[in-house]
Amino acid sequence: MPAKAVINSPRHARFAFTLVLTLTALVALSAAQTATTLHVFTGGTDGGAPQSSLSVDKNGNLFGTTWYGGDLSCGGGAGCGVVFEEAAPLTSTGTWTYSVLYSFTGGTDGCCQLSTPAFDHFGRLYGVTNLTTPGGGIFRLAPPAVQGDPWKFGLLRKFDDPTTYSTWTPLLIDRSGAVFAASFYGGKAGCTYDSGCGSVVQFVPPATSGGAWTENTIYQFQGGADGGNPFTAVFASNTGVLYGAADVGGLVTPACPLGCGVIYELAPPAISGGSWTETVIYTFQGAPDGATPYSLTSDATGALYGLACCHGTAREFHVFKLIPPAKGQTTWTKDVIYSFSKGSPAANNIVMGANGAIYGADFGEIDFYAGNVFQLTPPAIKGGAWTYTSFANLGASRNPNGVIPGPFGALYGTLNGGDSNSGLVFSLVP
Repeated sequence: MPAKAVINSPRHARFAFTLVLTLTALVALSAAQTATTLHVFTGGTDGGAPQSSLSVDKNGNLFGTTWYGGDLSCGGGAGCGVVFEEAAPLTSTGTWTYSVLYSFTGGTDGCCQLSTPAFDHFGRLYGVTNLTTPGGGIFRLAPPAVQGDPWKFGLLRKFDDPTTYSTWTPLLIDRSGAVFAASFYGGKAGCTYDSGCGSVVQFVPPATSGGAWTENTIYQFQGGADGGNPFTAVFASNTGVLYGAADVGGLVTPACPLGCGVIYELAPPAISGGSWTETVIYTFQGAPDGATPYSLTSDATGALYGLACCHGTAREFHVFKLIPPAKGQTTWTKDVIYSFSKGSPAANNIVMGANGAIYGADFGEIDFYAGNVFQLTPPAIKGGAWTYTSFANLGASRNPNGVIPGPFGALYGTLNGGDSNSGLVFSLVP
């Protein structure tokens, strides 16, 4: 069984403790694209080995977490990780400012961060922490009232189910302040590694300040036609419906003995206190259709996009699109918008950018392939082909955890390694 950890990419668990080769502070990707280093981690009090994507707030500031570094009295001297901020400059030519918002101590606050941060409408930051006991919990960092004062850390709640772990981030926070999370393991016995089929959980804030948060399991996967082991964070439509991807369940084939995976939706109850309703909107059929979907996102029309393996006769990883049913219909339509070449490493994640473009990254293979950042541009005419653009393999750089669009028209991300072998934060103008 794999180590109990919070993960947010299907590639990360495999490389969580990997130290990688050095890279330069400025990396030429092509004649038109240049990656610029914003911060090189030292593995000291500033943190080290980021394992997840960044988040951006409404002001264009970047936030992330690291696996080690920070409080070096923790973790046998390696540190227990930090939450950090890269404060954006006023102009694209200005200097970004790095600071540590919180250093984990390995006590009741946990350690070893793999979270991609999420924000509520008050600007408070949320994540999932690994605790010294199984399961983990939800933490929150509140910004100071006076600029320059420390952020305030709070462990909102430990998971009720001690088998609940590998919780996908970023978490989803709705307007009421409730937090939603999908966990790969836990719940009903069975599914992957016989460690539970996973669940989607809601954390409800207390009615009065200082009260206890309430944990509600809004759906427990059964590992059958409904799916099992959710493989991505959930996100919400403007109607409050949640969407996600499950690694197993659905159609069982010789190549998919636990099922080839599904895309599901969870509709909120019509009345307060009622049950959420799960509906499978697409069941993967295995090759040549695809299997094991992950990294789900959406566009302004309500179409869903994601990654999956096993498309075509060569069983390539691919980017798919699910088109919502027409009015009065119930069937979602799957299109494959891009298939990666045979033998290519799986992409970590995809995100939607401006004008319908999709951006993504693949982590690469340690000592063989440094990873890649790419763009998929939608066709100019309906029915045309999407255009794939690679921003090279990052040269001597190593292993991007993912990218997000941010200020000044750039992409931003973290690399698993860096000049100090402890990782870095970079920007890239596509």
